[in-house]
Amino acid sequence: MPYDKLQIPSIAAAAVLFLTMTGCAPQATVSMEYATSGIGTHNAAKYTVGRVLRWVPGQPPIDLAQVAATPKDIYVAKDSRDRSSNANGFVVATNFKATAQQRAAIEAKSESNVTLQYENLRIEESNDSRGEMAAYLNAGGPPVAIDWGLEDAIASHAPDAQTAPVYYVMVHRTVETDSANLSVTGNSGLSVKIADLQQPVHVTFSDTAAIDCQGRQKCFFDIRIYEPYKNTKGNYDFKTASVAKREFLSDLATGLN
Repeated sequence: MPYDKLQIPSIAAAAVLFLTMTGCAPQATVSMEYATSGIGTHNAAKYTVGRVLRWVPGQPPIDLAQVAATPKDIYVAKDSRDRSSNANGFVVATNFKATAQQRAAIEAKSESNVTLQYENLRIEESNDSRGEMAAYLNAGGPPVAIDWGLEDAIASHAPDAQTAPVYYVMVHRTVETDSANLSVTGNSGLSVKIADLQQPVHVTFSDTAAIDCQGRQKCFFDIRIYEPYKNTKGNYDFKTASVAKREFLSDLATGLN
């Protein structure tokens, strides 16, 4: 049975009581495999522009198809290496029952210990990701609609839906670099204080060597998340969803897929 809003505080309280009684300090592991910054998310899955995934929040994203997107190229040459210190990873393991808010706080407070460096960008992005995805789907007819589970996905967004909402995620941008690498400080002794826990959380990082792109590689990507519907002509169409991208990336990073 899913936890309702009245039960969430009791979960946090139980976690505090358990950790206090056992004397076990709270611990968390933050993976940097899909580290995210202003430049995008590390492209661990080697996505290209036009990749579409079917996604239910909290479940594994499922690869569907490679849409024939029409990308445009934007070149941004840099004489020196750029640096971003706001790259953050995702909590993939804890030794206590962490709430979504606690996980987000751990991720946010850990990012100051992460530095991302990259050089010579080449950005490729879709001109019209929503339109290209709809055109691909409608051109494919019923077989593609069935393969994508479109009817069930549309029904999942009805006001009286009894199932979790289904979204479609398209990779609309990739960023190629000459080189990119990640460095992490405080891996053996980072301690962060978050709400609802009496003791600081000891944070360690995993996959810190995941970002090591040497030579021209599509090292980063960005996504757009869409909700499906049928337009007035009876064709399948999509609109921008209000769900946060970080929810999708978190499911991707935690190894659910």
